[in-house]
Amino acid sequence: MSKTKKAFTLIELIIVVVIIGILALVAIPRYLSNIAKSQRNAVFANIDAIRRAQLSYYAVYGTYKGSFPINVTIDGETIVDLANLSDSNWRYVWDDTTASYCAPDYAVRAYKQPGDSCYYYVCIPTGNPYEGNTCP
Repeated sequence: MSKTKKAFTLIELIIVVVIIGILALVAIPRYLSNIAKSQRNAVFANIDAIRRAQLSYYAVYGTYKGSFPINVTIDGETIVDLANLSDSNWRYVWDDTTASYCAPDYAVRAYKQPGDSCYYYVCIPTGNPYEGNTCP
């Protein structure tokens, strides 16, 4: 009785590595694109939270709050308590200079670094989201 060893040949292993490489070429860019979209959506959600807090503040006090935090209190009860939203990647600012892109309304902007060409903003009170420049 002869003993035969069963193993993968070199060609079979190369084919498997090539198939895995092709799958990685397709999957990795799509994965990175989904991460960028989720980060963008998170930024717009934070901007919208600030916008809504500003609208609540305006409804109660008749003016917009020019800085953070935004707290709205009616009859001793806090109905909006929004601290300065900041994370490691984005900085949120209240643009009370009647920015030209939202004139005559105010805007909430998010940017990565001061002077960065990539930023997002939402006009008050319309709530329309905009991208300042092409953001990766």
